[in-house]
Amino acid sequence: MAIRTGIIGIGSYYSNAFGRALRRLPQVELRAAAHLNQPDETLVLNTRQTRDQFAEAHGVRLHADPAEMIAEEKLDLVMVCALDRMKADLTVQALDAGCHAYVSKPFCTAYADAVRMAEAARRAGKVVSTLEPARYDGSIRQAHDRVAAGEIGEVISVRAWIQHGQAGKRERTDNVEFADDSGGTLYSLGVYAAGLANWFAGHDPERAYAEAANLNSPWHPFPDQMKGTVRYKSGRLASADILYSTPCRAPTWEVEVVGRAGLVRVNHSVFEGFVYRSGEPHVTPFYRNQNDVIHEALRRFVEPLERGEAVDLPAEEAVPIVAVCDAWRESAESGQAVAVAG
Repeated sequence: MAIRTGIIGIGSYYSNAFGRALRRLPQVELRAAAHLNQPDETLVLNTRQTRDQFAEAHGVRLHADPAEMIAEEKLDLVMVCALDRMKADLTVQALDAGCHAYVSKPFCTAYADAVRMAEAARRAGKVVSTLEPARYDGSIRQAHDRVAAGEIGEVISVRAWIQHGQAGKRERTDNVEFADDSGGTLYSLGVYAAGLANWFAGHDPERAYAEAANLNSPWHPFPDQMKGTVRYKSGRLASADILYSTPCRAPTWEVEVVGRAGLVRVNHSVFEGFVYRSGEPHVTPFYRNQNDVIHEALRRFVEPLERGEAVDLPAEEAVPIVAVCDAWRESAESGQAVAVAG
């Protein structure tokens, strides 16, 4: 039986990206979307689509209220693509109504909300997860598989590097990604870096430090540079760089993982990774492709969900990602190292 699915919020980049990917998954029946009363004027400014154009593009019925949509369409799963300030409440509401939930990045913008969302899923016996796009890049996935297989020995440190061009001059009213009260750079891009660091170093972050500043985008209300560190309870270390400042061609992400017996490095500019191993005179390259990361992310969520198995990114991993972003924000504001919640 198909997974009856709806989208909550149609004003995000991910509303359309999720819609396109879901329609390619045979397990999914995409039935409806809730526009949350966002007017066509701001929808067109932010997505170049009216409500009706979104509905026509994805073959869905429109609703205003998510609760009514869930009940009337008898949904099994919702994709939450709403404004950051609304995500936690809408996700908890959907879980309490008996739906699984998948949340566009960032999962939320406060550790307390992340915990509340995870607890609501446990209480309802449902699954909540979130998008971590870089995790589904084919070269990064293969790098993780190689590290997990022990190719470089025990992991001792990780470097995550995220570059997203430059923060453009855009309308921010009701803009899911760029509203003044959104999570901003330290969450929207911070979850990329924190998610990769945790995935390779462990889900037990203990202490974090960050410096953040806007150095080249004076029209943007958030930092366009961030440099951060994380120490894990295991003793492992991670560093993170976020660049959102320069309109040039450059890799979207790089990951470097150092082990006791070698290191692995992935550079998105050529979609290729390299393994360097102790005692070997040569370097092993791998993966020269670029896959559709959104489709891969949803596939790795939907397929195990259909089988009743653990999803690729469970709530137990989503919560520490937000905890690290919280700590980076607090550290950047205070100038001090900060204990990571949890």
